[in-house]
Amino acid sequence: MNKILKTLKNLFNGKSKAPQGKILAGKEYNIIIEYSPRAKKKDLMKFTDKKGQKLVEISANDLIPIILENFTIEHMHALAANVKQVELIEVTRNIAAVCDRAFKKGEKINFPFKHKMPLEYAIAEEALNLVSISGDNVYKITRKELDAAGKSVGQGVHDFTEQANAEFLRKDKSEKKKAAKPKKKATKKKK
Repeated sequence: MNKILKTLKNLFNGKSKAPQGKILAGKEYNIIIEYSPRAKKKDLMKFTDKKGQKLVEISANDLIPIILENFTIEHMHALAANVKQVELIEVTRNIAAVCDRAFKKGEKINFPFKHKMPLEYAIAEEALNLVSISGDNVYKITRKELDAAGKSVGQGVHDFTEQANAEFLRKDKSEKKKAAKPKKKATKKKK
């Protein structure tokens, strides 16, 4: 949730700063953060109409599941098309193999593989224990660099990326459904 607030704070850079907090102006509503000590402490944000009437106040903790539950591959494409820059961070992915020759058959070997990936994906994959963030440096790629690189990649890379993104979202929704299923309560036997 701190990442969402950090992202919102980045969106606010260069935007309106008012005594009642930082405001991100949308077409039909405003999002206000850091509008009080309580809001800062509890990671609250306020959505208001253009007249300043409060529509809802919500914490980042409560907003994240709403966003994730309704996030689709189309949203991912829209986000990618509108980014001004991509922030990358180094992660370590542990690749495991079970050998059938050259080592003892059945022996499991781990290969730590370091690579850079978008910060948001790194955070999501670390939460799923798929990678561990191994660096502190954030590398930035500008929109111009992204567009230039996009022209040099073949259709196969675009197809793979779309399939990988769809699989990531499908797996996430599947995990949420599993987590949402009520667990049977253990009953105690009376002596």
